[in-house]
Amino acid sequence: MTRSLLMPLVFLAVVGCASAPQREANTEKPEYDWQVSIGISETQYNNDWKPVEDISMAQFEFAAVAHESGLGWEIASAGGEDDTFVSATGTRLEVSHGLLGGGLRYTWVADRVRPYIGAGAEFDFAEIEVSTGVGRITDDDMTAGLYVHLGVAVDIDSEGRFFAGVDGRYGGIGSEHDFDDVGLELDSNYTRVTGFFGFRF
Repeated sequence: MTRSLLMPLVFLAVVGCASAPQREANTEKPEYDWQVSIGISETQYNNDWKPVEDISMAQFEFAAVAHESGLGWEIASAGGEDDTFVSATGTRLEVSHGLLGGGLRYTWVADRVRPYIGAGAEFDFAEIEVSTGVGRITDDDMTAGLYVHLGVAVDIDSEGRFFAGVDGRYGGIGSEHDFDDVGLELDSNYTRVTGFFGFRF
């Protein structure tokens, strides 16, 4: 008797659980374009660095951009050096720079052409070496500043896996290098133009 009464109750409980609305877990994640690029650039520091004018640099960048919103983030590094001889004084000046920074970017996607803008903060490690007939003095300094940049990337293939483009960057905003050993205080502002090639995954 008891079993005959329990069986309908069990059946109703099972049916009720099965028909109850299930809460679906929100497993959706924003889809990103992950991209890596390498480039060659010419970097021009302000007049404080004369007679050094242009420094050739190699650049590496890693970025991610959301498909729907176009918002993303970026990490980039660059480095290079310049060797200048001043004949009037017989002085040789060697300057090297290494930069590492990151920030946010926004990308417009229009078919195969992708303009973008970005801004962030970066560290600038610089070393300066002054050589004369008397001797040689070397000093280094690291500073932090802000940067802004804009550019355009063009898809090379129909799937958008490979791309190439050009980037213009203004950096070193609000920073200064102090080379106490050589008695120099130099603004870190620079302008850099980069041609790059990369791929997305």
